[in-house]
Amino acid sequence: MCEQCQKKKLPPGLVNKRRLKLWETNPNFHCAILGTCLSMDDLRKILRQSGVTLEGQYTDYELHATLVMQGEEKGRAAKNMQKMLDRKYSRWIQLLSRCKQNSELEEYWRSAMETGDIAGMFWAIMTHPVASADVVKRAYEDVHMLSHLQGASNRADLKRLKQLEQEHKTLQETLSKTRQTHHQQIARRDEVIRKQEQELLSAMSRSAQLPAGDDESEVSELRKQNQMLAKRLDWTESQLADRDVRVDEMREEIAGLKELLAEACMENDAMVEAMEGLLGEKDKGTSESPMQIDLSGKRILYVGGRSTLAPHLRSLVEAHNGRFEHHDGGLEDSRYGLQFSLAGADMVFCPID
Repeated sequence: MCEQCQKKKLPPGLVNKRRLKLWETNPNFHCAILGTCLSMDDLRKILRQSGVTLEGQYTDYELHATLVMQGEEKGRAAKNMQKMLDRKYSRWIQLLSRCKQNSELEEYWRSAMETGDIAGMFWAIMTHPVASADVVKRAYEDVHMLSHLQGASNRADLKRLKQLEQEHKTLQETLSKTRQTHHQQIARRDEVIRKQEQELLSAMSRSAQLPAGDDESEVSELRKQNQMLAKRLDWTESQLADRDVRVDEMREEIAGLKELLAEACMENDAMVEAMEGLLGEKDKGTSESPMQIDLSGKRILYVGGRSTLAPHLRSLVEAHNGRFEHHDGGLEDSRYGLQFSLAGADMVFCPID
């Protein structure tokens, strides 16, 4: 909640024959309405349209706080915010227009909390003509508590994202060193082949230039040289064959590293996308929040999977009042111990992909 929202008390809800305007709602709700229902891009657009100026390089918080104050009175900025909210969430406004009792509004709100799609329903209820003070207060309190839960989730995701970035950097450095070594070995092999070909051609040229009446000793010497060159050529070809085998092994290792790098990149992208969705930095305009789950101390057993995910899953289970155990399926942990883990678990997860 911003500072402007902390200075006022919550008055009773209003009952009208028409939907409330933004400036007619409790000013103490404006912080939650703007923070939940409008993205930072939406607020910047409203700021430009309304002719409101902020000095210097303003922060997102300063922009949010300024428009919260602008929404208290029927001005140009408040009207622009009203238009954008009504246009953005017209489907929810139309859906709730048929509701004549608070019990119907409460049912719609419970459904929105279960699915996590609360932004449109929140705006429609906060301005609904028959919404009682209790219904409005309940919706406001739920949104307030969801912001705390989302903050805790964001901190865990940021920690995991930092770990993934470090793993990504390490894999890139390993891949770069492997490629460099591979290129050096190929260059040395090509140089040996080139020298052997030059020596063989030189010997063949000298042999062809000898006259028919040369001494037998010189011919014998050349034959010995040819035999030595032939042996060296055989040895070189054997060495090249061994190096070809090692090069193939290096290529397989590089392919494996590329797969690991691709997996790390995909997981990194997924975490970034999840973070952006939670922080509301994209143009979604909605605020998704995890369901409130109480595992009541149940033991959750996770068998197999990637060991690097175990700490993240442990944090998730323990954050919902559960106990987490991990068994790698027999890679390092004893398979005999898996029987005891299964016997004491309330729920078992086994990833298959």
